[in-house]
Amino acid sequence: ITEMDPTWGWAAGAMVSTPSELNTFFQAALDGRLLTQASIQEMKNGAVDASSYLGPGTVYGLGLIGRSLSCGGTAWGHGGSIHGYQTDNAVGPDGTAVTVAVTALPTAIADQNNLESSAKEKYQRNKDAVDATLCHK
Repeated sequence: ITEMDPTWGWAAGAMVSTPSELNTFFQAALDGRLLTQASIQEMKNGAVDASSYLGPGTVYGLGLIGRSLSCGGTAWGHGGSIHGYQTDNAVGPDGTAVTVAVTALPTAIADQNNLESSAKEKYQRNKDAVDATLCHK
């Protein structure tokens, strides 16, 4: 594919932003500047186990993904991916925000002889980077 209109992925490709802007947005959404505390709690309290498709220790609420941090607590955000791109972001319990954007989709360079486990391992690297940043490692 030499050219692709990212809007084919509907909402997945319809937002163009920088990591810095995403950090600002998620901090504002989760600290009460954009949403009421009642709305934020409803989004989090509605979270259900998503470990089977988003990885261990993950829940999915009303538009928010919650991930258990290795240092304790939960980080909240919402990443995504389309062909050629993967973004992971979250805000930690102390309000620190991080966004990791990869412009060569890690799963595209997975080991073709062991595709499923190789793709999952590469996909997990973004999430590990988010965890390391929020846990100040």
